[in-house]
Amino acid sequence: MNSQSLRFSPHWLVWLAGIIFGLSACSPFGLQPKLVHPNEDQLQAKSTPTPVETRPHPFLSATPSPTPVIDLNIIRGEEVTLWHPFAGKVAEVLNQLADEFTRQNSYGIRVSAVSVGSEDILASSPGISAGENPPHLVLAPSVLLTRWGKDGVVIPLDDWMRAPEMGLSQEVIGSIRQVFWEQDRVDQKQVGIPALRTAYGLIYNQSWAQELGYNAPPSTVDQFREQMCAAAQANNRSPYLEKRGTGGWLADFSSTTAISWLSAFGTRFEKENAPVSFQFDQPGALRALQFLRKMQLDGCIWVGRNPVPQQYFAERYTLAYSGTLQMLASQQRMLSNVGSEDQWLFIPYPSVDGVPIALSDGYSYGIFHSSSTKESAAWIFIAWLSRPEQQIRLNEAYSGLLLGEGQPVKTSISKQIGEIYSTLRPAPASPDWLIVRRPLEDAFWQVFNLASEEQLVSILPQLDEMIAELSQKP
Repeated sequence: MNSQSLRFSPHWLVWLAGIIFGLSACSPFGLQPKLVHPNEDQLQAKSTPTPVETRPHPFLSATPSPTPVIDLNIIRGEEVTLWHPFAGKVAEVLNQLADEFTRQNSYGIRVSAVSVGSEDILASSPGISAGENPPHLVLAPSVLLTRWGKDGVVIPLDDWMRAPEMGLSQEVIGSIRQVFWEQDRVDQKQVGIPALRTAYGLIYNQSWAQELGYNAPPSTVDQFREQMCAAAQANNRSPYLEKRGTGGWLADFSSTTAISWLSAFGTRFEKENAPVSFQFDQPGALRALQFLRKMQLDGCIWVGRNPVPQQYFAERYTLAYSGTLQMLASQQRMLSNVGSEDQWLFIPYPSVDGVPIALSDGYSYGIFHSSSTKESAAWIFIAWLSRPEQQIRLNEAYSGLLLGEGQPVKTSISKQIGEIYSTLRPAPASPDWLIVRRPLEDAFWQVFNLASEEQLVSILPQLDEMIAELSQKP
């Protein structure tokens, strides 16, 4: 590439190499072991179970496999291990749930929950299901599950879910929002059961906006620009010199922020049945970049030096910044620390058509290929974890979205998130997202560090070229 090429820094290449290396290498809780169809002796020894009519899950294939004969005694006393990347409260609750299930389940199944320390370690663990003391199930980001599903590392769960009496109940399936189910499918197969979900949006100072004359959060991009510019103008009049040049949106270069803004301008970036599943060189995406660049030139977007945006927000250096639900608790603590009584909200991104959007992703349960009995025991535990009472406990520790539409539960973040649920859309979860997100971050960084309009319009074509090159590498 020439001197005007993108700044695709090398830091993510090491990370990408690790990813590619690692990823290559009724009954009380619900049960569906590895599908082994009965022989004649089994049919004579066991009565045929009475079929139970169930409403098919909207994403399951229309033709189920024959219901197997199940001997519940084969799993008695089985031991399984759950891997996850969490520490802190979420890890504590997972340990508690594993202990409770071990004590209470009628099959004598014993479960241990093991933290591997981080998502990167989980993603780069070679030979996960073939190594010494391998895990049998996992709580992992959807994007990892879809990659593992494509590589045959985790098993499809469709037949397990719909098995009469032994699968997930229609109450459980129907209560989980459709947007969450969508992210755990690959090649028309369900490879994950939703467990934890977050949303990507804007943390917005409602009190300050009202002082500036705005009684509602922005729903269109033009309203967003007007409010951010008003905050910037207010800070430019501040007697404190360090506040001048601030006030508007605090720029953030993460891939989720980039994809949120592109989506707000109508970009549909994932392409089905295409050699490269992501394409960014689209008119809507270019309009998004031009919009943000113009806001920055007008002084309505600024780049901070402090990596912790909560401090800037608490002291009114920014009217809004990009964040996730997991940042809300620390934001409230920061406001309390500085003595601020500002009211604030977590809002979706405004859009060109006035229909705000908040992308959502998170973690789901999957089952690694192993023996029939291990897979059966793992499924029983997942079915138990998917009950609303367990969902809610784990979600409260995570400070995430409620999975169920019929769960009128107040959580620690309910006051701030308002009507975010109606604006949710699935964030990218296809396996290629693991490759795409790092170069996208570097490309988005370019938007705020350019010298000419000519360079701005070259960002997206060059981004697509790089993604195509990376997708072809073994």
